[in-house]
Amino acid sequence: MITGGSRGLGLVIARHLADQGARIAITARSEEDLHVAADELRARGAEVISHPCDVRDQDEVAAFIDRVTNQFDGVDVLFNVAGIITVGPLEAMAMDDFHDSMQTNCWGALRMSLEVLPFMRNQGWGRIVNIASIGGKRAVPHMLPYAASKFALVGLSNEEEKVSEEEKVSSAEKDWSTRCTGVKRRCLRSPQVGLS
Repeated sequence: MITGGSRGLGLVIARHLADQGARIAITARSEEDLHVAADELRARGAEVISHPCDVRDQDEVAAFIDRVTNQFDGVDVLFNVAGIITVGPLEAMAMDDFHDSMQTNCWGALRMSLEVLPFMRNQGWGRIVNIASIGGKRAVPHMLPYAASKFALVGLSNEEEKVSEEEKVSSAEKDWSTRCTGVKRRCLRSPQVGLS
């Protein structure tokens, strides 16, 4: 399952997974972009669910997760890739710019994670990969709403990883974790994801 899967890094991840024979569920806000991406992935031989969803909307997130878990009988890996960038000097930014960035880049990933965790716990396995960026480790000039939301996502990911490690220790049959605080090749080459 890939949020922001219709273009950019999300589509790159989907292509790699399609080439490995994975069943893929992609979501994004634009139905047109989803249709184009889904056709491309199907041409690579993948079974694909494409479902429009705004990760800022809890009802849309729940509907997407419901469709995927019913059609694919669960979720093995969630890639939280969806994101927005607002560029400009601080004095040009409004509170709405910060709100929109947090809603998409941090809370959207949290909404998706909280919706899939019960399914992953029930099946005893799963992976959640939160894609932040260097913007989550270092402030970038004229991108303060983006950087603030990505710093928040990195913090959220760090805590989710601790919780997953605690669950792994207390219940050996569960094999799931949460972590990816940057766009790095090694995140995509993880044996848990199955990419080489």
